[in-house]
Amino acid sequence: MTTTRDPGRTATVPDTAPAHVASIEVLRDGNKPSIRVTVPAGTSLEDTFRLQHKITEISRHLSGCTACNSGIPLFIREADLVERVVRVDLKTLAELGAHGPQH
Repeated sequence: MTTTRDPGRTATVPDTAPAHVASIEVLRDGNKPSIRVTVPAGTSLEDTFRLQHKITEISRHLSGCTACNSGIPLFIREADLVERVVRVDLKTLAELGAHGPQH
């Protein structure tokens, strides 16, 4: 969030600048885990490989086969540019507002 200041007034507005943030997710299909790494569009391969330590740390807690970590698929993808058209509160069905492009 970004805070903007007008004389006598302070308002908080969503920060719409794209973040340079990767996400590492563990997905489960029954008892079989897989790891999905999503990086911002345009991320270099070198920057993606810098995530190796974090991925290894996460995978230590998973098991594909009973003796080792083999059998845990790893998927790396670039994030899609998503235009969030509308957000709706599921309880009240009230529209929460439209947003521009998000990563």
